[in-house]
Amino acid sequence: MSSAPVCPFAQTTSFALHTPPPPSLPSFPMAAFSATLAATSPSAASSTAVTFSVLGSDTSGTAHDGTRVSSAKVPAARPTGKELLSRLLQQPDWERSAVLRGRDAAVLAATHPLTPEESQALVALFEADRDTAVGRGLLFLGERYEVHCFQPPLVYGRRGSGENSKGIALVKGVGADAEPFIALTTYAPPLVSACIVPQLISFFHSNLGIVPHVAVPPLYEQFLRTAQHRGGGQAR
Repeated sequence: MSSAPVCPFAQTTSFALHTPPPPSLPSFPMAAFSATLAATSPSAASSTAVTFSVLGSDTSGTAHDGTRVSSAKVPAARPTGKELLSRLLQQPDWERSAVLRGRDAAVLAATHPLTPEESQALVALFEADRDTAVGRGLLFLGERYEVHCFQPPLVYGRRGSGENSKGIALVKGVGADAEPFIALTTYAPPLVSACIVPQLISFFHSNLGIVPHVAVPPLYEQFLRTAQHRGGGQAR
């Protein structure tokens, strides 16, 4: 673990949508969504190009509209469990991390041991509805986290407050054979979700497959339109 957090996305994430949020809406996680939208854009991945059909719904980790995904970027070969663990441990900003297989909740790699109940609950989280997920929170390595954002294929949250807080982020995507995977990690201040989420998605792209583009929730889209309208008025 390095002495100072490393966040290569820090200089770009806040400008992903080129529009700042309205000042009256500070509680909505705009920065993390902007970072995620940028990181899941078709140009964000950087591995071998493959075209394959992805069928299913949002909760299965596949394309949101269930249509064909073309020019998807996926690794030429998925790393072994030992290789995945080594790469998880190489992430300087991540504390406790894991990679799960979506179809059976198998732990492919983890920096700390998960119980079968925990891994199954983490997989089931993506199949829950928003109210249930936010109401229950999530359990990881014996610690319960509040869910602050439930927007599959992205989920993130936090436990504690201030310097004693800890964040968690999870992304779900698919490999070249449409096999679903989940990658997750925890992190501590001063790191925030807007930094960690793109790192997690980049890790997924490099080692597992693709993460479907995050659908913009209606409330976020409304905020964005309002901000764009204000910006246009100022320009005139």
